[in-house]
Amino acid sequence: MNKKYILSLILTFQLFNIVVCASDDIFFPLDSCFQEHITNNSPDSVLHYAEKLIHYYSKQDDKIKQLELFDSTCNYLLKNKQYNLASDILKKFVFQSEKLDNEYFQGKAYMHTGYFLFFGDINKEMAFQYYQKAEEIFTRTNHYKELGTIYHYLSRYYELSDKNESLRYELKNMHLSLANGYTNQLYYAYREIASLYRHQFSNYDSSLFYYHKGLSLARLNNDSILIADAFIELGCVSEQFAVTDSILHYYRKAQIIVEQIEDTDSKLYWLRHIGGYYGKLGKFKEALFYFKQIEKNSIDGFNNGIPEPLLVIAQLEQKLHNHKAAADYYKRFIYLNDSIENLRKVKEYARLEMKFELDNIQNQIKVNEDNLKKRKYIIWLLIFIIGLLLIIFYLVLRISSNKRKADKELVALTQKLHDADKQKIQFLTNISHEIRTPLTLIISPLERIVHSLKNNKDYELANTMLSSANALKKLVDQQIDISKLDNSDFKLNRKHHNFYQHFHQIASAFCSLAADNKIIYRYTSKPENLSFKYDKDKLEIVLNNLLSNAFKFTAAGGEINVETFVQNSEVHIMVKDTGIGITEQEINKIFERFYQSTTSKKGNYAGTGLGLNIAKEYIELHKGTIEVSSIVGNGTVFTIKLPIPDFNGNDNDTIITEPNKQVNTHDIIKEKETILIIEDNKELRDYLERIFNSKYKVFKATNGKEGLQLTRENFPDIIVSDVMMPICDGYELTKSIKTNVETCHIPVILLTAKANQHDKLEGYNYGADDYIVKPFNESELILKVNNILQTRKNNRVRYINDSVPNFKDIKINSLDEEFITKLIQIVNANISNLEFTVEQLCNELYMSRRNVYGKIKALMGMNPTQFIRSVRLKKAAEFLKNTDNKISDIATVTGFDNLSYFTKCFKEMFNKTPSDYR
Repeated sequence: MNKKYILSLILTFQLFNIVVCASDDIFFPLDSCFQEHITNNSPDSVLHYAEKLIHYYSKQDDKIKQLELFDSTCNYLLKNKQYNLASDILKKFVFQSEKLDNEYFQGKAYMHTGYFLFFGDINKEMAFQYYQKAEEIFTRTNHYKELGTIYHYLSRYYELSDKNESLRYELKNMHLSLANGYTNQLYYAYREIASLYRHQFSNYDSSLFYYHKGLSLARLNNDSILIADAFIELGCVSEQFAVTDSILHYYRKAQIIVEQIEDTDSKLYWLRHIGGYYGKLGKFKEALFYFKQIEKNSIDGFNNGIPEPLLVIAQLEQKLHNHKAAADYYKRFIYLNDSIENLRKVKEYARLEMKFELDNIQNQIKVNEDNLKKRKYIIWLLIFIIGLLLIIFYLVLRISSNKRKADKELVALTQKLHDADKQKIQFLTNISHEIRTPLTLIISPLERIVHSLKNNKDYELANTMLSSANALKKLVDQQIDISKLDNSDFKLNRKHHNFYQHFHQIASAFCSLAADNKIIYRYTSKPENLSFKYDKDKLEIVLNNLLSNAFKFTAAGGEINVETFVQNSEVHIMVKDTGIGITEQEINKIFERFYQSTTSKKGNYAGTGLGLNIAKEYIELHKGTIEVSSIVGNGTVFTIKLPIPDFNGNDNDTIITEPNKQVNTHDIIKEKETILIIEDNKELRDYLERIFNSKYKVFKATNGKEGLQLTRENFPDIIVSDVMMPICDGYELTKSIKTNVETCHIPVILLTAKANQHDKLEGYNYGADDYIVKPFNESELILKVNNILQTRKNNRVRYINDSVPNFKDIKINSLDEEFITKLIQIVNANISNLEFTVEQLCNELYMSRRNVYGKIKALMGMNPTQFIRSVRLKKAAEFLKNTDNKISDIATVTGFDNLSYFTKCFKEMFNKTPSDYR
């Protein structure tokens, strides 16, 4: 009686579950059934309850829940390769997401559709189109995790047709995952990149590199399944490229982890590879042992029903002459293979049905396209009629058209003249750039000579030569400024100056010239406290040009008056002379480039025809005006009007200072610092060596390629490089140095004759630390080198003094920041390991001991052993401040097995014993 009672209760409960799960109005049992069948991997039941839940959410008007359920159901069915079941619900998902205009779920629907079309082998080109739609949405809405998945699918799409494009997309997935901290997705990106290098490019080194990156990431996250997977893949790549010493090493490491975790898939994966490897070696007994382990650990067949391991076991038994066992396994293989083949035929039939449905859709699209073509024919007919009307209209306006044609020809001719003018300017500009290098070799040594010849009879002669060289430099700069003005690449350097003092400085320089030529010369300026923002150099060029012209065209006994005053918030500058004057026909042309008046050509007044043109351009850039009035035989008046802008800040001049010699650098880099000079011009290269060889150890190179080699061999403290060089220019050199973790810390100063802003920005964009234009000032170059190296020393001191480096205060690039952070992480991870060595540190970094030594020495002024000790001591100081542990225990925890040695090291670093520090 009791048994019957219990049985009736069970049946009643089951019936209740069936009724409840079938109801559209009760949510909780439906959701439980849905989750239960996902757990039990029952695709038909999952789809059944998913549709009921969708209907339930529809009645509740919960649109987001509907879309979430569509997403999770499609994802489950597609990952389990249930393409026939996924077809209908996938269409509904696309329709519903578009109807509700939800961009995120639209992207997910398109992504699932692409997956369905591609991996279901239905239409790969159409899959590509859906991937692109999803990529566009996820990019626009900043859903980076889904965007990374799309990049992975696009990589798979290109895998067989374009291996470079496939690699490009997987690298994009990697960078996206790395930037956003998607660790699991990042691991599989590393794995996929390594696989591409391994199978598509046959590149062992790159494949090994990315497998190791994946292994490091898995270790960092303590993910045993991924660590085992990484070791298995490393064994596979070693096996593929016949690196025999590493194969069993990696497989055994994977075995240790696989035996510790309860993950059947990982164990089967490892057994298949280790068994296959022994089979290739001809060790059939060992191979048979591992494949029989696969048989024991498999559930319902092998690898989702694929019977291939049975065939391998049969072949191994046959090779070991176990013919009866081999026959049994062959029979099992044939039986299971036939069953799978029948299932495959059913799936193929379903796939053909889906293709047929897809073809129907495409036929409908074709019908729509035919209708569209008919509409286009009507549109073309209308266009033809309109065209006829336009032709008639054109014929009516033929006369006016001829006039316009003549105007166009005139414009074309003007353009040709303008192009010729531009070519001339470009030619002169190129020559001007080339002149800068020899000018550097003239001006810089002359400045030294003039400085050394004070109180010497040859001082005046040398000073005259220097003045002439500087005048030539000004002419070169003037020509380059012309090209900048033409290319709209010219910008004023406005700063706050005392105009009264500046004006008197310029005007007084012409007093001796007036006395020599017996000309009456006066200059006045009001008010005396006039200060405002303007480009000092450019205004000086304008005033020098006007005054030079006034003296040039004024005979002995004549007068020149210069006055400045303020009127209507403008500075007025008037230059009056009693010279030969300018004719009425020429007065409108004197500001044109290269124009020279007939009067100046007849006299000894020949010039370049550029001065007044540049003066006008400079004044107009200041938003001012320049005007001229003249009477032939009576003289000329030039009037400049400059608006006075509001002064709202201090002077922004860049000041180059001597290095601060008070910085306590402890014992950082006592040896002589090194500098690498890269310059293809021998004279300039030797001159630069003479500048620096008294203070620095100098290396020299003639081009970027040679310089890069010397950089990798010697790790100089700083590099001074030309830009324009054969084989490898300065930009390529800088990029190579700054993108390599082993050399990115080395500062680079680019030295070049190219002076425009675009070239400077390009240099900084490649990572240059500074940019100096030829001809340069020797003292300025020395100070900039000193300042950069002093800043590096200060950074090292800050690192030593800071328990946690503040990279915002310590200005270093991102690669160096990543390197230092990784160094500290590695040492902290081994903080209590007494046997942790520099060799282990180098292995963790995948760098040679020499490179690690050079990098740490350059960044922190210490060797790797000192660095490890400093991290341990900082951690010990932290424990002393924050815990009550015994000092001896803290010493042991931070890697010191000798208390007296710990105390000695601690006192050397913090100037206190551990007990005093606490």
